[in-house]
Amino acid sequence: MDVRMPDGTIIQNVPEGTTQEDLQGRLNASRAPKTPEPPKDQWDVVKDRVSRIGTGMMDPVVGAAQIMERTGVPGAIRKGLGIEGDMEGYVKQRDAEYKAPEGVDWARMAGNVASPMNLLTGGTGMSGAVGSGALQAALAPTDAGDDTGTFLLKKAGQAALGGGLGGVLHAATRGVMAPTREATELMDQGVYLTPGQATGNRAVNAMEQKLTSVPVAGEVIQNAQRRGVEDVQGRVVNRAFGLGAETPLPAGRNSGEVIRNANQAASALYDAAVPHLRANPEGIMDAAAAYNRAVQNPQLTPDAVRTLQGLWDNNFANYAALDGQGLKALDSELGKLARDYSGHMASPSDRALSGALVDIKLALRGGLEQGMAPEHVHLLRTANRAYRNLIPVNKAASTRADRLATPRALEKAMAKQAGTDVTRTADDPLISRAVELTTPTVADSQTAGRAAMQSIPHLLSGLVAGLPAAALYSRTGTNLALGRTELQRLLAPYSDRVRTAIIAALRQ
Repeated sequence: MDVRMPDGTIIQNVPEGTTQEDLQGRLNASRAPKTPEPPKDQWDVVKDRVSRIGTGMMDPVVGAAQIMERTGVPGAIRKGLGIEGDMEGYVKQRDAEYKAPEGVDWARMAGNVASPMNLLTGGTGMSGAVGSGALQAALAPTDAGDDTGTFLLKKAGQAALGGGLGGVLHAATRGVMAPTREATELMDQGVYLTPGQATGNRAVNAMEQKLTSVPVAGEVIQNAQRRGVEDVQGRVVNRAFGLGAETPLPAGRNSGEVIRNANQAASALYDAAVPHLRANPEGIMDAAAAYNRAVQNPQLTPDAVRTLQGLWDNNFANYAALDGQGLKALDSELGKLARDYSGHMASPSDRALSGALVDIKLALRGGLEQGMAPEHVHLLRTANRAYRNLIPVNKAASTRADRLATPRALEKAMAKQAGTDVTRTADDPLISRAVELTTPTVADSQTAGRAAMQSIPHLLSGLVAGLPAAALYSRTGTNLALGRTELQRLLAPYSDRVRTAIIAALRQ
C-alpha cells in the first residue's frame, strides 16, 4: 500500500504493520546525500578491464561447453576448465558474479572479438558466411534453465540470427553470387556479363536463355546480353588505338555508329600524318633490300617470284613522284596484297609470298620514318596500328545488318588476317574469353515467347518480373549481385574478419 507522510510525501509499497518511526527512517534515508564511491586506483581500473576482456574471450568457450553437455557429448571442455557440477549452475554463478559497467561493455566485447574460438568457420562463399555466422552466434553462453528443449530453441534462434547476419554482411561486401576466374578476367577488362554468364552456373545460364522468351523480362535480359557484346566490340576498337580498359568506350548511339566513328578516327590520324610523308631515298632502298631478300627465298616457286616481280614493278615504278596520299595508298595496297595471298588454305609458296609483301611494307614504313620528327613518327605508327587492327573489326561488323562485331565473328576475322585457322590462334584474354562466356549455351526456339504473347496471364507475369529483372540486369544491379562495385571490391579482402568481429561483438 501507499502512505502519505505529514509533509505530503507519498511512500509506495509499504508493508502492513510498518510503524511511523520506520516510515520516517525510510524517508530520511532516501533524502540523505549519497556518499560517492572513492575513485578506483588506476591499477584497479586496468585489472577490471583485463578481467572483463578475459571473460569475453571465454564466452564462446563456455557456450561450446554448454552445447556439448546439453547434447550428451562428453564434457571435455568443462573438465578442462576445472568446472565442478553442471554447466548451467556455472553459467548462472558466472553471470551473478560478473560486474558489468554502465552502458556498453566494450572490454568484454573486445574479448569476444579476440577469442581464438572465432577461428572456427563454416566454409567459404555465401554458404560459408551463413554457416560461420550461425556457428559463432550459437557459441554465446545461454541461461535457459533446466529444460533442454528451451535451450535448443534459444540456440536455434541465436544460430538463425547469426546466420542471417552473416549472409547479409557477405552479400553487402561480396555479393550473392561468385563469378568464375575467367569471368572476372573478362569483367576486369570492362566487359559486362549477366549473372548466368559470370557465375558459369549452367542452371542459371539456362534459365536466362529461356527467360528471354518471356515478355518484358526477356527483353531486359536480351538487352543485357547484347550490352556485353557491345562492350567487347568497344574494347577491341579501343585496343586498335592502343587504349586500355580504363579508357571510356568509343562514343556512339549504336554499334554501327561506333564502327563508323572508329574508322573516321583512324582516317583522321592518317590525314594528320600524311602531310609529313616524303618519298625519300631511304624508303625505296629499305623496301628494295626486303624485295631482294624475298626473291632469294627458296620457298617461293618461280611463278611466285615472277608474281612478286610484277607487283614490285606495278607499285614502285613511280615511287619518286608519290606524295603523302600516294605513299599512304601504296602502304594500303601492299597490306591488301599480303592478305590476299594469306590464309590457312593458301599454299606454302603463297604464304611465303604474303610474308615477303609484309616485309616490303614494313621496310618501306621504316625508311619513310627516317627524317621525320619523333612526334610525326608516333602519329604515323598510331595510324598504321589503328588501321591494321580495325580491319578484322570491320569484317566482323559487315556480317550483320546492325554492324555489331560479335566475339565469334571477331575471332574468325582476326584469324583470317593472321593467315591461320581459329583453332590455331593464340589465346586472346579478351576475344577468347568473350567467345566462351557471351555466346548463349541454350538454344531458344521462341515457342515459349509466342505462347506468352498469346496468354494474358503469361504477359502479366512478364510485366511483374520485368521490374526486378531490370534492377538485376542493370550494370549496377549485376555488379552488386556479383560483389563488383567499387565499395564491395574495397571491403572484400576484409569482409570475413569484419563479419566475424561483428557477430562476435554481439555474442556477449
